[in-house]
Amino acid sequence: MLLMLQLQRERRFTLDVCCPACKKRSVTTSVLPGTDEVLAEQPILQFRADVARVRGQRVVLVFEVYVSHGVDLQKAAALSSGPIRIPTRTARLA
Repeated sequence: MLLMLQLQRERRFTLDVCCPACKKRSVTTSVLPGTDEVLAEQPILQFRADVARVRGQRVVLVFEVYVSHGVDLQKAAALSSGPIRIPTRTARLA
């Protein structure tokens, strides 16, 4: 998985998002601590996160890659506050 490999190598990601309602842009860069793991297909209850940042035994951040369909409500609820949804056609990791 390209996203997982890049996060493992770079240890950072930048989100460049635009509010669909007000068109305001927000760019945020986050650095992953060296002690955190980046894993693919991480189990969370009965679901699997596409890519997860794990600290110890706890998932602290989830990425769901939007290719053909979004995340359903049950999975979003299981992922707590919900995933960061990034359509693949507009995704850009820096």
